[in-house]
Amino acid sequence: FVHIFHYGANMGCKKLDALDVQPLSAQPARVLGRCLRFASATGVPTSATEPAFGTLAPCSEGCVHGIVHAVLLSQLPRLSATEPGYQ
Repeated sequence: FVHIFHYGANMGCKKLDALDVQPLSAQPARVLGRCLRFASATGVPTSATEPAFGTLAPCSEGCVHGIVHAVLLSQLPRLSATEPGYQ
């Protein structure tokens, strides 16, 4: 399995259930030195209902709260498919 930091909609059971992803565990977490920003990027689809995406950007006083999920490696492609544009 792999640990993944999630924030926003990716924390929700409804989205994970729709993707048939069942985390083995979920723990509250935070990332220091980052701020949540909304942006767009080449190759990342946007629409009228979702004109930008959330991303974590460096900032000295920042802190982003979310969840660390433990996910089976076999389920990772399902999550990655919903998040285009990331390496």
